[in-house]
Amino acid sequence: MSNTVVLTRGSDLGFSGTWTDEAGAALDLTGWSIEAFDAHPALAPQLSMAFGNAAQGHFTGLIAWCDAFPRTPMAFRVRIVSAEGARRASPPITVRME
Repeated sequence: MSNTVVLTRGSDLGFSGTWTDEAGAALDLTGWSIEAFDAHPALAPQLSMAFGNAAQGHFTGLIAWCDAFPRTPMAFRVRIVSAEGARRASPPITVRME
């Protein structure tokens, strides 16, 4: 997944990605959970995450448009959590408005 997503003002935005290991192979995330965290305060309640196909590391996200979004860039991170509590997080993902 790119570290920047572009949100058209007034529109919802769906996005997706695949969680990979250091060699670039998709991780089997069966039994893991996924969440958005460290999100801009305006973005956090409008952001949802889910697995598309956990066995292939595929995830999806949705940013639901909110008229109160600032015109400046916002950011969030994606985190996966194993059943044992191990956590892995993405680098910041910037949401840019157009």
